[in-house]
Amino acid sequence: MDSMTIEEKIARVQMTSLFQELDAVALQELGMLFETKYHEAQALIIEENDIADRFYIIVEGIVRVSKMDEKGHPLQVVDLHKDSFFGEMGLIDRKS
Repeated sequence: MDSMTIEEKIARVQMTSLFQELDAVALQELGMLFETKYHEAQALIIEENDIADRFYIIVEGIVRVSKMDEKGHPLQVVDLHKDSFFGEMGLIDRKS
């Protein structure tokens, strides 16, 4: 069960710079597509080279973005915080 109301989802989507210019109808339609997912601390959300199929907005907590170096060791790139988002480039760049 999703714990966020459609109004909360729309507000969260509208806060992201990517969607700030959308009108109310577009925000409503987009908000209805979002679902809430919870991840435990230290959980792997996506791996480098995974096929992009989701866009994530961080509601709470921190997401650590890392990639593997040439020796296969994780290299921290950035920590993302509340209201940050990720996954958009994979969706934009994805070829049909």
